[in-house]
Amino acid sequence: MAQVTYEEVVKLAEQLTPLEQQALIAHLQETARHRELTFTEWKALFDSMKDNTPIIADISPRREDWYDDDGR
Repeated sequence: MAQVTYEEVVKLAEQLTPLEQQALIAHLQETARHRELTFTEWKALFDSMKDNTPIIADISPRREDWYDDDGR
């Protein structure tokens, strides 16, 4: 079996119709879903889910600030 380089695969994939490209993407995603992630891949996926939005102000421990009432 002949060895195919990554660049050749990319060139071939670019020749596909948009519908065929979507089918190829779906196939690759399904294939990737069925294998174990390495620790580095798992950590990258986990880190991508983290919210890095800075907190503008301190969070108040007072109930009135959260619910806009006096607690009665």
